[in-house]
Amino acid sequence: MNGDVPVRVSTMDAAIGQAVSTPRFRTVLLGLFAGVALALAMAGVYGVVSFSVSQRTSELALRMALGARRGEICD
Repeated sequence: MNGDVPVRVSTMDAAIGQAVSTPRFRTVLLGLFAGVALALAMAGVYGVVSFSVSQRTSELALRMALGARRGEICD
């Protein structure tokens, strides 16, 4: 054996932990971005539905005032 060659001694748990740390970080980061994208998509859908309902509120109220039943309001 050559005395100039450095030798690293570590446990198997440390070696496995070091080997999977980068893929684990990437997976967590991808999950975080997916969560943010899902939250933005939900906010967008909520905004579109809210806008649509606010545009039709007066129409729906008028139909109800004229005596339309629950099933006839959104026709």
